[in-house]
Amino acid sequence: MKALSQSAGGAAASFLQSSTEHFEVVNVLRKFAKAKRSPALAQLAARISTVMVQAGKHGVDPFQKVRDMITGMVKKMKNEASAAATQKDHCDKEKAKSQTSKETLGLGIEKQSAVIDKVKATHAGLAEEAAALQKQLAEIASEQADAAQIRQEEKATYASLKPELQQGMAGIRKALEVLHKQYGDGSNTGPMKTVFSLLEVVEEDTSKSLAKAEVEEAAAAAAFAKTTEGNKNARSIKEENVKYTVAQSRKLAKALS
Repeated sequence: MKALSQSAGGAAASFLQSSTEHFEVVNVLRKFAKAKRSPALAQLAARISTVMVQAGKHGVDPFQKVRDMITGMVKKMKNEASAAATQKDHCDKEKAKSQTSKETLGLGIEKQSAVIDKVKATHAGLAEEAAALQKQLAEIASEQADAAQIRQEEKATYASLKPELQQGMAGIRKALEVLHKQYGDGSNTGPMKTVFSLLEVVEEDTSKSLAKAEVEEAAAAAAFAKTTEGNKNARSIKEENVKYTVAQSRKLAKALS
C-alpha cells in the first residue's frame, strides 16, 4: 500500500507537468494491480483513467479527485488487510479449538476403550468364577452321594447283624436256663462246669459284639448327619454365589452388547 501511495503520488505529479502523461499513471497502477493480483487496484486504474480523460476534455485539474480516489483505495485496502488479519486470527483460534477438541475426543475414546477392556476382563473373571462354583457344587453332590451309599450299606449291615446277635444271645440264655434247671447244683462240677463256662463266654462275647455294633451304628449315623448338614450349608452358599455371579455376568454382557 505504501508503494501504491508512492506510485500514485509520482503519477499525480507527472500529470501536473503534462496531461498527456496520465497514461503513465494508469499503466503504473495496472502493473501494480497485476503484480499484486488485485482486482480493486485494476478497477482503480480504470476509474483514474476515466477521470483523467474526462478532465482533459473539459480542461479541469483532476489531481484532487485522483488523490481522493487513491486515498480511499488505500484506506479500503488497509481495512481489508485488517479484516483479513482478523479473519486469519479467528481461523487460527478455531483451528486450535478444533485440534483441542480432537485431542480431547481422542483421550475420551482411549479412556472409553480402557473401561470396555476392564469390563470385558471382569466379565471373563465372573464366567470363570461361575464355572469354578459349578464344579464345586458337582463335587459336593458327588461327595454326598458317596456318603449316602456308604451309609445305606452300614445300615443294611447293622440291620442284618443286630437280630442275629440278639437271637444268638437269646438262645444261649435259654440254653443256660434249661441246663441250670436240669442239672441244678451239678452244673458247677465235672464236665458240665466246662459247658456252662463256655456258654457264658459266648454269651458275653455276643453281648459285647451287639454293644459294639450299636455304638458303631450310632457313630456312623451321627457322622452321616454331620456330613449331610455341612454339604447342605456349603451347597446353599455356593448356589447363592452362582446366582449372584451369573446375574452380574449377564449385566456386563448386556452392557457390552
